[in-house]
Amino acid sequence: MKAWLFIFILVVAGILSILRLLCRIKSIKKGKEKKVREEYAAESVALLLFLAMDIVTVIGTLYEYSFWDFLGDIFHIRKEESEVIPIVGIISLVVIFVLCYRLVAKTYGHWNGPVSRRQHTMNTEQMENGKLSKDFFYYINCMIRGMLKENPELRRYISITDEEIEENSITNESVWEIEFAMIYSLMSNQAHIDVEKDWHAMHNCFISEYASKKIAIFCTNQKPKKQKVIAFLEYIHTINPDYFRIIVAVKNGMEKDFKEWFGMYEVEYIFKENALDHLVDFSEYYCALNKLYNQPVMSGSSARIADIYVEPKCRVEKTKEDILLKDYVMDWLMEKSNRHLALLGDFGQGKTVFATRLCHEMIQEKQQRVPILISLRNKSPRNSTKEEILSYFGVQYGINAKALDLLNRNGRLLLVFDGFDEMDLVGTSDIRLRHFRSLWTLACPGSKILITGRPNYFLSREEMVKALSFQANKTFLPYCEELHLLLFNEKQIMEALRNAPETVQKGISHILKNKMSMSFSDLIRRPSHLFLISLIWDERELEKKYRNLTSAAIINEFLQSCFERQAQKSSETPYFYLSPVEREYFMTGIAVRMYKMGNTVVSKEVFQDVVQDLTEVFPERLSYGNPVNMNLRNGESVKAFVEKDDDSLLAVINDVRSCGVLVNDNANNGLAFAHKSFFDLLVAKFFAGRLIRGHNQDMLIADSIASINSYNIKLKNDFVVRKLTAELISTEAAANVRQSGCITKCRKMYDQCYRIIFRYPFVLKPQLMLRLCLNQQKRSRLVSVERWNRGKESKRVLLLFGTALICMVIFLIRAGQIMLTYQNEVEQFSKMYSRFEGVQMPVLSVSWIMIMLAVILTAAGALVSALEGKAEISLQNRADIMMLTWYYSCLDNHISEKEILRTFPKKMRRAFLNYVDSRSLNNLSDE
Repeated sequence: MKAWLFIFILVVAGILSILRLLCRIKSIKKGKEKKVREEYAAESVALLLFLAMDIVTVIGTLYEYSFWDFLGDIFHIRKEESEVIPIVGIISLVVIFVLCYRLVAKTYGHWNGPVSRRQHTMNTEQMENGKLSKDFFYYINCMIRGMLKENPELRRYISITDEEIEENSITNESVWEIEFAMIYSLMSNQAHIDVEKDWHAMHNCFISEYASKKIAIFCTNQKPKKQKVIAFLEYIHTINPDYFRIIVAVKNGMEKDFKEWFGMYEVEYIFKENALDHLVDFSEYYCALNKLYNQPVMSGSSARIADIYVEPKCRVEKTKEDILLKDYVMDWLMEKSNRHLALLGDFGQGKTVFATRLCHEMIQEKQQRVPILISLRNKSPRNSTKEEILSYFGVQYGINAKALDLLNRNGRLLLVFDGFDEMDLVGTSDIRLRHFRSLWTLACPGSKILITGRPNYFLSREEMVKALSFQANKTFLPYCEELHLLLFNEKQIMEALRNAPETVQKGISHILKNKMSMSFSDLIRRPSHLFLISLIWDERELEKKYRNLTSAAIINEFLQSCFERQAQKSSETPYFYLSPVEREYFMTGIAVRMYKMGNTVVSKEVFQDVVQDLTEVFPERLSYGNPVNMNLRNGESVKAFVEKDDDSLLAVINDVRSCGVLVNDNANNGLAFAHKSFFDLLVAKFFAGRLIRGHNQDMLIADSIASINSYNIKLKNDFVVRKLTAELISTEAAANVRQSGCITKCRKMYDQCYRIIFRYPFVLKPQLMLRLCLNQQKRSRLVSVERWNRGKESKRVLLLFGTALICMVIFLIRAGQIMLTYQNEVEQFSKMYSRFEGVQMPVLSVSWIMIMLAVILTAAGALVSALEGKAEISLQNRADIMMLTWYYSCLDNHISEKEILRTFPKKMRRAFLNYVDSRSLNNLSDE
């Protein structure tokens, strides 16, 4: 009995340690943790070690005196033949320990608490994320040496986005002599000024060398009087009588630079403002920006930005005021403040077009600030310094990044960071925040930063506020103001169509004035959709299809138009080798590979490898019924044609590259889609093809691409892709309902969408499906959806459940053997137990039920883990697509929201409306 009391004490101690771990992790998840990660590592590892010793002690005690032996002593069962190790208990303890370790490691890897100076140095300079064991030993070593309180590396690191920054740490200005030394070194490559050795503090001057000759620089805040200049010349003459150049550097003043003779010396006066004006030659950048502004917006169209541009309006989140965006930005540029702007908008709202137009107009108007347009596409600034971030721009035009940093600190630049949602390596919240921390290092007194992107880049409103530094009422801290682009109104729509064909203007105007389709009106309020529709209105006969148009349908129609336009060219000029559907196959494969890589740009080498991989699994059925140029391919399939020689492969590669959907990305030395929405749609078509088993070309393309292991992707937490996938499936669902002759009621539409997406023999009720979607939004799972969708996590969970299942089977066999051996003793025990309880019990029923229940639950866990690991689209993502598909299908068939709400109980109707509102592209800031 003493042994069991000891075991009880150990179990209670283990439970308390687990509770301590869970409480600590909960505070970290909520962002309430006040201690740094090293201290968390020390405490959590110490608790894990205690838990491990506790488990080992319990197992050792069970080996010595098991529960079966305890029963044997009570009921006189032969002890020497009943030594059975309680495998289930041991496995349970091991499983609990493994889960605790995984939870600790996951919390450490996705740290949401304060950052120490040591961790910040590792993240920014050494490009390491840290290890749990290293932090544990480092903290223990400091504790043994008694250096915990004295060690500055374990103190909390304060970044410029934290509220604890002191005012003087931001408002400090550079010392003028040091600043001019940097300016002069940048203006002349042969100048070598050592700030410490060459500075003569008593006379405020540098005496340095310039190509083996002497130069002298007198630094002063105001224009000096002649007596001071003469005293300076007399001093430098005592050191060396011969000088190549003598400069008086004046910080304040707006005069022009001039020269003046003092005896034998010619003195050159250089004012700071003039020096900054001539520091960088932006002529090459101006030419490139002018070329970008005047080139056609889209392949196959002659329209330029100036032909379609309409001044957009924005909503200031703080005041809820709707104003013209350009006027607001120009007023902001004139003010002196630490306020920066974040321009948020969904896909196709014209963020990049506005940024390009703003930079072009500021250059044409010769504004004091030079607008620097920096694309963040495929960039990873999380471990970059200020100079490295500015080099994204400078390296293209041969501009020194240090010179750009100097101009930025003196208020001479407007930094426009375009497309933060297209940055590389954005898998975790910690990495995303580090990206923005690096970008905000460029925020200083006098600087102006405008950053644009999609709000659904962030997983929550809290993360967006933290990353973009939406800090109100901070007069001395750099902070960002939130602006939201507004959709076009009817007047702006018609103004954007001013250069479109007359048939397009009349057709769209007729639909708008008569309010013939609200869904179509909502679509064309988005500038990119409006432009695409105007291009293909007559060609694709959209006047007949406008009632059923969706975002996916518009983008798909445009892509099909691009592919077919190339086919028409090939019939006129024998150059192109592929048919439209074959081009779509290759473009979908390229998009899937980019989605797998997590990039929006693909290098030209990888592009060629992708085309070659896709030709090896090319489905020949795609070429059936599609006319191709018989003179060039001689009726051969794509695979057979490519295998002939290298020239044939190059011909196909050039055909895919020049089909009008891909464009050169010189900044990244690769290829990118002309618009990100093209990339999103092709990925959505892949997932739709995997879900809709319609035995058509979409399914054939998706299955062929998925057959390549390196292209086997899983749906991420990308709302745009899920929305486009749902729109594609909703069109199919509505068509199937009409073809089957069913009445388009909500329930029948729901059943049809369910069969397409899930294909299960049973149908879950809409309220259960809604609960799955809401659970995914809250991300309430122990393992996050993001990590759960990764293959490694699923394999670990599968291995865990598989091991548990094998152990359960072994225990079942061993338990059955023991019970058959001691049948009489077990019957005696059962009779005594039934008499004590007053209830007659079947022999072995409780034991067998518990064992079978454990086996079934373990097998179910293993099955779910295996399905989650192999499925391209997880259960939660399927549920989300399912609800969106059903909702769009109902609206497409003119079913009102009232009829949809009748499907749910009264208590869940408000939850469904909130869910639909949160999935709207107009409210993605709360995604």
